[in-house]
Amino acid sequence: MCIKLADISGPTKVKDLHTSWTSRIAEEFYEQGDEEARLGLPISPYMDRRNPQLAKLQETFINHLVAPLCNAYGQAGLLPGQWVECDSDIKHMECEDNADISGTESNTDVTAGEEDESAEPKRGKKILGKKKSEKQKKIVSPLTKHIKENHEMWLKVLDEDAKEKAEKEKKERDDKKKSEDNEMETIEEEEKETEEKERKPKEKKKVRMGPISTMVECDQSDEKEHADDEA
Repeated sequence: MCIKLADISGPTKVKDLHTSWTSRIAEEFYEQGDEEARLGLPISPYMDRRNPQLAKLQETFINHLVAPLCNAYGQAGLLPGQWVECDSDIKHMECEDNADISGTESNTDVTAGEEDESAEPKRGKKILGKKKSEKQKKIVSPLTKHIKENHEMWLKVLDEDAKEKAEKEKKERDDKKKSEDNEMETIEEEEKETEEKERKPKEKKKVRMGPISTMVECDQSDEKEHADDEA
């Protein structure tokens, strides 16, 4: 268990060291994805450098692997840190505000002069003792503090990515709608021009008809026919 925790302990480091090791691991993943693509195999999750999902990978890695293992290690009292007493219930480090790993050991404090309820009565009278005040102990470790900080960092990145994706999708929808509106306006303008041409009266032009110099009005569309007749 100790060796396994040491193997996946990247998120327990300070931010700069954690991100440095994360980048190296991600590059190893991408190299495997490149080799899978070269061989015509499906690319494994999180190993496609063309579709990086580093924040999602690290958030899942911390939440489902590193945090539970550190929690179990802390409950065994093996994490480096300082034991402190607390009155609150033990919570999983994923839900606990200060992300401290809680131990399972408890401490019973009995004040001077206290007696247990089951104690033998003195002088023929039963003396009821005060209820024991039980306090639980937990370990406050810098490792759990770093886990919490790194986990929150990746959650923030995920939120920013989600907002950026939503804005991009909204822009694409707006651009598409604008393009459709412009296309409809163009079609409407063309239809309007066609209707105006159809309503516009045809121009009349005087042409000579027959051998005599008689000028008559005719449509421009008929001018060519008359010219052919004269020829």
